[in-house]
Amino acid sequence: MPGRHQQPSPPLGIVLSVIAGLAVVVSIILALRGGEAETPTTLAVALSTSTVAPTSTPTTIATSTTSTVIATTLADPLDSLFLAGDGIGEIGLGTAAETAITQLSATLGLPDDDTDWTSSLGTCPGTESRIVRWSSLQIFLTNGETAWANEPHFFHYGQSLAAGGGEYLDLRTEKEIGIGSTIAELKSAYGDAVVVGDDPAFGPYWEVTGTDPSYLWGTATGVADDSVIDALSGGAGCGE
Repeated sequence: MPGRHQQPSPPLGIVLSVIAGLAVVVSIILALRGGEAETPTTLAVALSTSTVAPTSTPTTIATSTTSTVIATTLADPLDSLFLAGDGIGEIGLGTAAETAITQLSATLGLPDDDTDWTSSLGTCPGTESRIVRWSSLQIFLTNGETAWANEPHFFHYGQSLAAGGGEYLDLRTEKEIGIGSTIAELKSAYGDAVVVGDDPAFGPYWEVTGTDPSYLWGTATGVADDSVIDALSGGAGCGE
């Protein structure tokens, strides 16, 4: 009413305590009368343990997350181009010519040299052949028939210091044999499959025999165990 002071409302905590106390009293009365005391008792417990957030100021809960950064090391892309008797990595001998060039370019970039299709490489199979080079790696393509295909395809590769002008891509076999490996390391990796010889025309050579014509072979500085490999090839080359 106008002219009268309005009494302030009691704190909410006091109200809840009074309600809880009344609930307990009711519970006791019902128990004495043989009634059910479970409902008011439950109500009293619920009211006495409830948390009421202030309505005047919203509560902000700060949360933090901890991110775990896992360091990863990408494999050297050259590792995917391991040298094998039947191809380079997943690019097997017999792969279509343009496909082989595209797949190698994806890792090695544009070729350093490309002869394009020519009939001048007379010792290679077919009527036209092609050599594409990335530094020390050369792949040989032919439009003729070989043991791997009869359409234009990749049939041979060579990795050598001569092709790279003294510099070379560090391409190796799955057993870690590459340019600079010794004949002793070659024998340790491939065991009795290794044959070493000295050809009157081509000089010291080595080969890892397998299912013909898929085998690794190349040249070295000599035939002794401490001689160093300076060229590796896969498949049967031109003139053979």
